[in-house]
Amino acid sequence: MMCDFVCRLLWPAGPGAFRLWLALMVVVHHLTGVEIGKAPVLVFFALSGFWVTRVWEGRYRHLPQAWRNFVISRWWRLAPLLVLASVGCIGAQLWVGDSDWALVRTTPWAQGIAPFTVLGYGQLPTRPVGPAWSLDVEMQFYVALPVLAWVVRRWSGWAVGVVGYAVFVAALLGGWGTVLPSFLPFFLIGMLAARHQWAPPRWLAWGGFGAVVGYLAVAAVWAPAGIWIAHAGPSAPLANLVLGVALIPFGLWTVHRPSDARDGWCADQSYIVYVLHWPVITLIYKGGWESPLEMAALLVVLGAFCAAVWRWYDRPIERKRRAWLAGRMAQELDSGGAVATKV
Repeated sequence: MMCDFVCRLLWPAGPGAFRLWLALMVVVHHLTGVEIGKAPVLVFFALSGFWVTRVWEGRYRHLPQAWRNFVISRWWRLAPLLVLASVGCIGAQLWVGDSDWALVRTTPWAQGIAPFTVLGYGQLPTRPVGPAWSLDVEMQFYVALPVLAWVVRRWSGWAVGVVGYAVFVAALLGGWGTVLPSFLPFFLIGMLAARHQWAPPRWLAWGGFGAVVGYLAVAAVWAPAGIWIAHAGPSAPLANLVLGVALIPFGLWTVHRPSDARDGWCADQSYIVYVLHWPVITLIYKGGWESPLEMAALLVVLGAFCAAVWRWYDRPIERKRRAWLAGRMAQELDSGGAVATKV
């Protein structure tokens, strides 16, 4: 089991294994301070655009209450783990006496509501769960999906790309921050790939993946290369953009690969690890647990905790979500015979 898991991460050709690889890249970013955490998030956004478009077009779009069911279902997938992570992070802040707790305490209503709504989390004055800003952007994408999906269906790929890029540039120049327009092109790449059934050739996928891994390996031992992803370095945003774009073809290649039960487990763990590693980061950097032995022990505990959360928290909630969704769809299909022929 462990050997199979390690092999999947070293050769992440499965869609779930690659998502977990991306999540672990974010963890490495937070453990080392090397600025490589934004690139995986950009790839996550592209993958989300792909999968969500396929689900929307194939399962939801023709139902009478499509938008409502879709948004509730996606919220149900994101919110429970974000709430759990928020409780863990606030507990870690209190334990170590984190200075950020003062800001959390001054905005109790916002801090209490945002993890449940997901929307608005990225706009908090301070975020107990650091990487959860991306979940806010993701939820904004879900809310806007019907309009974006209509545009992708009706417009040419070139028109979608040009408009998406223009919105992206306007957001950057306007300093809009963690809102959907600031990341729109990456979602649109995935949406267009789903709409036009584009599968990157193997050489492009593995070429991009190999280039990214090779660059990171060189940067780890050679300072002139590493300066581009140095902590808080001026070149880090551009480097992350380039690395993210280079990885997207590989991500869109993996979605066409077969996925077994273990690969599905990796996919589930990717989200769990993404949000639940942050309390450990708080303990390491705010609590002074920075020795190699202490960090190793915390990471072992984190791995065991993530596995337990998957089994006794995430899976039961996911079963309830799927049962609710199946019930809603069956009810709506039964109440509209013509609709049933379209799905």
